[in-house]
Amino acid sequence: MSLKSFVKIMLVVSLLLMPFWVTAILFIFSIFYFDYFYFGLLVMFVLDLLYGFETVTLHGIPGIVFFSSVILFLLSFLVKRFITIRHNYENF
Repeated sequence: MSLKSFVKIMLVVSLLLMPFWVTAILFIFSIFYFDYFYFGLLVMFVLDLLYGFETVTLHGIPGIVFFSSVILFLLSFLVKRFITIRHNYENF
């Protein structure tokens, strides 16, 4: 079993059995470690559907956990691209 499949299984298990912050930590790890980890966004969407009103509220805005995870997902692309560009310039 690959590491990506193991992380997917752990995300689903943590979604159903553990507190939301465990799923959030696994999500953050996975978006920075794997490329194009859209399954993490799906898990965060389901997390927001299941526990949305019990987790974090920001002036009563529904879906704040999912929208913040999308923003973090997009920021991870920028960070990974910046690290790759810096790594390529240091090799010259």
